[in-house]
Amino acid sequence: WSSDVCSSDLDLTPTTIENFQLLCDWIGSNLAIAKRYEDAQSERILDPEAGLLSAQLFDRQKKFLVKLAERVDFDLTMLIVGFEGEGELNRDEALTVGKIVAVAVGQWLRETDLAFQWLPVGRRFAVLLPATNSAGARLVMRKLKDDISMRLNVMADRVRLTFEIEELHRRERR
Repeated sequence: WSSDVCSSDLDLTPTTIENFQLLCDWIGSNLAIAKRYEDAQSERILDPEAGLLSAQLFDRQKKFLVKLAERVDFDLTMLIVGFEGEGELNRDEALTVGKIVAVAVGQWLRETDLAFQWLPVGRRFAVLLPATNSAGARLVMRKLKDDISMRLNVMADRVRLTFEIEELHRRERR
């Protein structure tokens, strides 16, 4: 490259520099907006599509309730609702499954029970059951299983419903 080529190609007029500065400012502000959106998504409480508490909130809420259960001494059980099947659910099917779980949870759970969208989205859901021992969780599981199975009618051939119960804290009987 000769110095003649470089100097003639670079037109560093005030207008060009101002345009470059405006472009950099625009890129910077859009990156800041994207970062704020990403932060807001990671801190959201509700999953607006399914109507359940968000997967991002689950770990914090679980840790809080376990500590509270240990301190105040109440039973705390977690129910995991899973969906297994052939291949992946498409986005619409995953949303439908989430809504089915939300309706069943709204029908059968108490105000103190918390239901979360869990990962992978549309495949697993977690329900925290404060003041509920394993026997009580099995009753809740049966009610949810019957309700969700009935509502899954269209996808029942492709999706198998699974449940797990995990005792997070057992009350010390005194």
